[in-house]
Amino acid sequence: MASKWIFVMLVFAVSLFSILSSAHADLSDIKYSINVINGEAAPGDKLEYNVTFRNDGTEPIKLSLNVLFTGVTDITPGSFTLKPSGEEVVHVSLTVKSTQKPGDIFVKLFVFDDKGNQLQPPIYLQGKILPSPRMFENVGISNIVVEPSTLNPANPFRITFVVDNPVKNVTVPLKILADGTTIYEENYFIEEGSNQVSIENVSLPQDMYAGNHTITVELVFSDDVVVSNNINAPVTSYHKCVVEETSKVSIFGKHYEAKVKNVGTEEATCLVSSDLSGVEKLLLGKVTEGYTTEGGKIKWELNMSPFSEATVQYDVNYVPLLIIPFIIVGAIYAAWYFTRKVSISKELVDYKRHPGFMDLKIQVRIRNLTGNVLKHVKIYDPLPAFIKEVRDYGTIPGEVKKKGKEKVVTWEIDSLNPKEERVLSYKVRTSIEVLGSVNFKPAKVEYRDEKGEKKIDYSNILSIEIE
Repeated sequence: MASKWIFVMLVFAVSLFSILSSAHADLSDIKYSINVINGEAAPGDKLEYNVTFRNDGTEPIKLSLNVLFTGVTDITPGSFTLKPSGEEVVHVSLTVKSTQKPGDIFVKLFVFDDKGNQLQPPIYLQGKILPSPRMFENVGISNIVVEPSTLNPANPFRITFVVDNPVKNVTVPLKILADGTTIYEENYFIEEGSNQVSIENVSLPQDMYAGNHTITVELVFSDDVVVSNNINAPVTSYHKCVVEETSKVSIFGKHYEAKVKNVGTEEATCLVSSDLSGVEKLLLGKVTEGYTTEGGKIKWELNMSPFSEATVQYDVNYVPLLIIPFIIVGAIYAAWYFTRKVSISKELVDYKRHPGFMDLKIQVRIRNLTGNVLKHVKIYDPLPAFIKEVRDYGTIPGEVKKKGKEKVVTWEIDSLNPKEERVLSYKVRTSIEVLGSVNFKPAKVEYRDEKGEKKIDYSNILSIEIE
């Protein structure tokens, strides 16, 4: 009976072990993916990865991680339990030690379950170790030569040198300095081995005075790894005049201004020149002192100390030129006025308004201004189109004639004695009631002077405002 009980217990134990064994999760259910955060690092820097684990089984599983790496490692979290269909992101940080050689590496990440079973194959984290800047301390710069051998801040120069690089190909900032001030900088590719380098068009600071100065070549591998060498170069003094000109022209005049700078390190005589015509020379207004005019130019010669500035300017006034036409017209008018032989004027002396029409009285005065008799005097006064009727000629009768397309009132006088004046008048009736501004054309007089020559003069235009 006891042996039967023992047999039952053994069968139960075997069944329980079988059940437990079949329910335990398997590492084959673990899937993973790798996200590279930083796959390149120099000594002292970090390689970083995120590894995502997923449990595709039906039972939870406890995992622990370890990595084979010579530097400092940090795995967060280092152990965890994955539920069925659960995920966990593990951050792996690997700090590269100072003695690590540059090149590609594969870091093994080991995954164990709680029974010591290992995920096969291990997870490989791929990375690249960059050269340590300290390795470039052995780079050398030699054979520095500047051309020309004596430098002038006004002109660029060429610098050549040799870089011996025993490490590897690298692109780093290359700097050229003058007395510690950077005058050239660019990223430059340095091959492993001996490099002959030539840099064109390097310029010194324009305010660098004459004397011996230090020209330095630097390769900057990191903040604390800078390889450099230098050469002493003589620098000459120089002068350089810079002129900035502005000119503004209008109908009233011209304004010219020039700002002059000596940007050199020695005294200079700076020349300023501007075009100036003969007429403009006569019309000169405000001018900076010390100028000369020659051959259609206005010039200044300015003695200027290093880094000094000066301004010269002049003004030309065109107003006299604008006045000349008015003076000419005035002179012509004056000549005509004081040499005329007849004066003739026209005016409105009366008007009356009626419903639908108006009556107006026009008066024309003519006077002989000379001391001679003027003969065959004829006066023509044009009539506006709205004149319906002409009557009441006054003491000297006139008549209405058609001249071309318009009607005119005409008078004929045999002669005008010296200084004699005649007053001609007539009344008109309009066909409409005129309001506002009305203009009557000037009257014309024809006559023969003492030499028998035919002359013509005109009166004023008669403008009236009827309210």
